This record gives sequence, C-alpha cells and structure tokens, in this order.
Amino acid sequence: MQLFGQIPSLILQQTIRMPILDYMGAVFYSLYFFVPTIFAFILWKKSPKNYWKYIVAFGVCTYGALITFLFYPVAPPWIAVPNVTQILTVSVDASIGIPLYKTLFYFLSPNLYAAFPSMHSALPWLVFLFAFKVWKWKALPVLALPVGTWFSAVYLGEHYVVDVLGGIAYATVAFIAVEKILPLLSARIDFLRKRVPN
Repeated sequence: MQLFGQIPSLILQQTIRMPILDYMGAVFYSLYFFVPTIFAFILWKKSPKNYWKYIVAFGVCTYGALITFLFYPVAPPWIAVPNVTQILTVSVDASIGIPLYKTLFYFLSPNLYAAFPSMHSALPWLVFLFAFKVWKWKALPVLALPVGTWFSAVYLGEHYVVDVLGGIAYATVAFIAVEKILPLLSARIDFLRKRVPN
C-alpha cells in the first residue's frame, strides 16, 4: 500500500495535481473499456490463431482476478486513505459539467472492494504482450497504453502501486500459461488444434 512510507496516490495528488493530468488520466483510464475488445477484433482479422490465444489469456486473467476479488477484497485509495480524491467523479465530472463518471460507475455497479489486482493495469499489458508477439518492435508505441494507464490508476486514486503490479503479474502469467500450455492442449483437443498453433 505504501511506498517508502507514503501513499503514492496521495503524493501524486498533492505534488503534481493539475487539470491536464486529470483529463489525461481520465482518457487512459477510460480506454480500458474499449481497447481490449478493439484489439481482439484486430487480432481476429490479422492473426486468427493469436486471436484465440488472446481470448483464452483474457479469460484466464479476468477469472483469476475475479477469484482474487472474492477471497481478498481490497478498497481503493479513494475509499481507504483520507485526503485521496477520486478525481474522476469529483474533479473531471465537475470540469465537464455533467456527472459522466459518477453515472457510469452507478450504471455499472462496480465492486468497490476489487482494487487488487488492477484489471485496468492487467488488460492493457496483455494487449501489449500480444501486440509485441505479433508485430515485434513495430508494436512498441502500444506500450504507451499500459504505461499511461498504470500512472493514471495511481494518480486518479483508483489503485495502489501494488494493485498495478498485481495486474501486470496476472496478465503476464496468463500470457505465459497460454503460450506454454495451450499448444499442449491443442495437440489433444480437435477444436483447439484447428485454431491454435502447436
């Protein structure tokens, strides 16, 4: 939760807080709802065999996180730490003049105690891992997505650094498991054999 005895969200909000970072954080944090699905469509068109691996890794990552949420509930900094602001609902909504994020969060009815692992950190990293696998160094600009999201998750008061690291770990484990285990399964299961390379 703390880094060198301090809460990173609190430090960031007290030292570098400015409207441009609020908006930038909101953009990166919101991309989470669109990018994984758009990327899946791109893979489906450009690299169908890797599309299936991505879908399985996505499932492994999200269901692994769901099990963790059930057995290890963690409140985000804006709930647990005094003086940490939930920038999206307090500041960004006020700036744009409509309760966009407040309404979105109310509509989605999110689990408020599901901060670890950060799926906002996991899924952009999973996207990058597959993008790098398919397009190698040409995919390097995609790295801006997870890095921007990691910073935003902490800056906005939505996650601790350990939540971000947890998300990265879950996505990495899902990626490696799919890369190493799925080909073994595809050798035995006809459905997978047609779609996943050995």
